[in-house]
Amino acid sequence: MTTASMDRTDPTHIFKVLLIIMSCLFVYSPVFHGDWLWDDDSEITAHAALRHVEGLGKIWTAQSSVDFLPLKSTFQWFFFRFAGANPVWWHLLNVSLQIVNSLLVWKLTQRLGVRQAWIAGILFAIHPLAVCSVAWISELKNTLSLPLLILSMLFYLAYDERQRPKDLIFSVLLFLAALLTKASGVMFPFVILLYTWWKRMGDPSPGRSPAGEKSARLPAIDWLEQMPWRGILSSAPFFLISLCVGLATIYFQHSRAIGPEVIPLGGLLPRIALSGEAAWFYLYKAVMPFRLLPNYPRWAIDPPSLVQLLAWPAMIGLMVFFWTRRRTWGRHAMLGVGFFLINLVPVLGFIRISYMRITWVSDHFAYISLIGIVGLAAASAGKCYEVAEPHLKPWLRGAVIAIFAIFTMESHRYAGVFLNEETMWTFTLSRNPDAWQAHSRLSAVMMKKGNFGAAFFHSGEALRLRPDLPETHNNYASALAEKGEFEEALANQQLAVELAPDSAFLKMNLANLLARAGRRDEAKKIFGQLLEMAPNEPMFLCNYGVALFFEGRADEALPYFEKAVAINPNMELAQSNLAAIKAYLNRGGAANVNAPDRSHGIQFFNSDSPIQFFPR
Repeated sequence: MTTASMDRTDPTHIFKVLLIIMSCLFVYSPVFHGDWLWDDDSEITAHAALRHVEGLGKIWTAQSSVDFLPLKSTFQWFFFRFAGANPVWWHLLNVSLQIVNSLLVWKLTQRLGVRQAWIAGILFAIHPLAVCSVAWISELKNTLSLPLLILSMLFYLAYDERQRPKDLIFSVLLFLAALLTKASGVMFPFVILLYTWWKRMGDPSPGRSPAGEKSARLPAIDWLEQMPWRGILSSAPFFLISLCVGLATIYFQHSRAIGPEVIPLGGLLPRIALSGEAAWFYLYKAVMPFRLLPNYPRWAIDPPSLVQLLAWPAMIGLMVFFWTRRRTWGRHAMLGVGFFLINLVPVLGFIRISYMRITWVSDHFAYISLIGIVGLAAASAGKCYEVAEPHLKPWLRGAVIAIFAIFTMESHRYAGVFLNEETMWTFTLSRNPDAWQAHSRLSAVMMKKGNFGAAFFHSGEALRLRPDLPETHNNYASALAEKGEFEEALANQQLAVELAPDSAFLKMNLANLLARAGRRDEAKKIFGQLLEMAPNEPMFLCNYGVALFFEGRADEALPYFEKAVAINPNMELAQSNLAAIKAYLNRGGAANVNAPDRSHGIQFFNSDSPIQFFPR
């Protein structure tokens, strides 16, 4: 392919840039006023390290979250100084990064010689498979790590062309920064080898004439000279970084994110079957990105069926077919599809990751990989247009415009699904009624809205589907308590604590139930232990204050509410409790120790995200 520059003298260049920007803004306009979702609390709103100067130290010493992504968390720390807990600014940030990433995809594809590289940029901007990563604030780690990774790729291409050591140094440093933002780019060293092979195949090969005829040289010599030795040597520092970050990621996933929970991946054959099916799933969704879901059904893999085991042979057969055409278009297909598959390897099921407790696949895992498919699509469109007869070119332009329009409208519609948790989980259950996570989260949403009947139904469904999880017992206990069934609620909460004994938030919820059931001495003891462990945790401070209030010690409770609000001014329940207790004291009242927990407006904080990592 001929290199096509991102020529700023091209009269259509500015139009194409503006088209990418405006398309991206339109696609994600439904989420500009969207709410926090899912684990956005542990990422932003309840992430204590973001609120204090000392939080930076905890970020870099792996004391603030389940993963060690210090550059991402540091960026969040700085942005929190500006945006606080206002989701509008965080959504705008994610969309802005998506625009930058789309332009960088254009630049990267252009550097690889694609004539109509801008098509790759706009496809990436409007592709429905990217919506989950952009519309969900927690996936800032995706949108923030990708520009670093693409810049690393661009510097590596510059090094490969000019052999300037500084380009390689910049590439390595940017690669390290990308992995400290999110480890999903860990497969880049293998992409380097694939790129080196692809480029080598594009030049007249050793042992062949320019026409491609074989020389009289020995095949072994040909094979050795065709090996990408330059790529192997220059990729060494990337492999070293990948190895270190990969091992660290596995450690944090298994020791913190997964913990003692069993994820039923099975043995070798089930993992082979799962990885093959997942690879085809992502490839299909990249080409036909419709009927996407925030939470897909998790299919059975153990024992695998014969059809499931044929997934990898079929994929290998596709790559072998490309290999047989490697002297022409096949090498480009191998680069695009190879890039796609290589970057999926860590999430296909060969190793356990915490997300697999919910489902095997998710759109946000394919965010980087998508570049390979949109790049291949742009190259194919450009080549088809170049060789097409003049009378067919208007039809080709019309087809491209139609695809753009369909993808844009589908992404715009799907982005609206991420407006808030109620919308997202209701949509999920309409297509995946056995999604236990959707039931569990929706029960918490209904609880906050005061719709206790719906909360009881959804928490019961979640428990039916996953009776082995502490969070399903936790939410079911909350629903039972609202019905006044404290004994059964306590039994479920005790079981939740037994299933996850290291969860401070589950213990907090147990203490809440004990206090509401009148067992205040037991509750106070647990609250005291939690405060000893984390004296500056606003949730614990707030609940200890509630416990004191219902012991008739309102004067002593007041400072705990004040401290909780000082630490986290955005904690609405702490603010309302503080206002209520001040009003109560101003009236000269004395707390009634037998009052229900909502008397006088004083309420316990109950966590619906009990599996948060809590540093000891």
